[in-house]
Amino acid sequence: NNDLRRELSKHGASYGVGVSDNKFVIQIVGNERDLDKIMPIIFRLCLMPKLDNKQIEAVMGSAVQSRMFEKRIPGIISSALMEYIQFGDQSRYIDRIPSKKLIFVGESGYNFLITNSDLTATIQKVTSYPVNLHYVGAKPMEEVAEILKGTVPTQKTILEPQKEFYRDRVSYTEPEIYFLPNTDIQQAEVTMYFPIGNYDNSQYVDYTAFSRYFGAGGLNNICFSEIREKRSLAYSTYGAVSMNPMNKTSWFIGSTGTQNDKVNTVVDIYMDLIKNMPKFKSYGNNIKTTVMTELAEDYVTFRGKSSYYENTVKKMGFTEDPNKTWYKQAENLTFDNIAKFYDEKIKNAPVIIVIHGNPKYIDIKDIEKKYGKVNRVPISKIFQGGEM
Repeated sequence: NNDLRRELSKHGASYGVGVSDNKFVIQIVGNERDLDKIMPIIFRLCLMPKLDNKQIEAVMGSAVQSRMFEKRIPGIISSALMEYIQFGDQSRYIDRIPSKKLIFVGESGYNFLITNSDLTATIQKVTSYPVNLHYVGAKPMEEVAEILKGTVPTQKTILEPQKEFYRDRVSYTEPEIYFLPNTDIQQAEVTMYFPIGNYDNSQYVDYTAFSRYFGAGGLNNICFSEIREKRSLAYSTYGAVSMNPMNKTSWFIGSTGTQNDKVNTVVDIYMDLIKNMPKFKSYGNNIKTTVMTELAEDYVTFRGKSSYYENTVKKMGFTEDPNKTWYKQAENLTFDNIAKFYDEKIKNAPVIIVIHGNPKYIDIKDIEKKYGKVNRVPISKIFQGGEM
């Protein structure tokens, strides 16, 4: 493969590979006058790979080694805790191949789960699915199509594409509190979370406007004003609603990094903001300007337009850039939109309070008395498969 990479470099070309839950992407950049020479090299790289077992073993070894330290790093612990709260057993820190299976001791020493033949078989399977091509360049499309015939890395037999996969969010109907005690942590993390429900694209402007007002508008939002600016209680604080238009889900998540002995106060103030949000109508015009500016400046680069159209515009049901539709909606935005969104979707939601902090300095009984039963989460609950 190094030889093939050197061949690519002769033509000023390079490639990158990416993978997600629903896509395998190969991006090729190079001088298009040599496209007829570049694509056969990519074909050989993908369909006739020369995979080195030592490199594969190094990748697995690195993954196993990083897992050995994940329970000691506060940021990773907080991330794993929120993965568990949102997705339960589908958390990426739980639903994974155990380290003991990735690397195990056999009669001849260390054995590795994945070998070059396994990876080759996986590549062959991946390249058996339909391919969408995006070309950006000056060559006529007919000429490009002729070059790509027989050089796009696909198998002869093409499989039916699988249905897109999205993880299910845990459903909550009542307020709950989750506490992960950690005596080694210097800074506590307090997170408020709750699913909002179905989302459709006509609500985008209201979702965005509320977020900018509540806690995702730089320094000009009520989270920053009430928690950090007025009371100096936080190193960082935010709160926003997020949405996935592909599976039409939405949720609120807000987090505050604070000193352990300030956790109780932060919980009280943040919960009061959620349940009794101050409504400053004077913020309305600023929020409107912010949303309109963001939409106007949300520019898709020339090279990204075709993939943006296919993967975003079409999938969301639009025939043109949705920012145009949303910009027109934003022109009529008032503070009443924010207030209505809050009253309908935020005010009465069952808030899940998540705390990662040092129990020596947190009055957890007081939190339980005010907001409901506390569920203690052992660190072993949110990490699985990391032990050797």
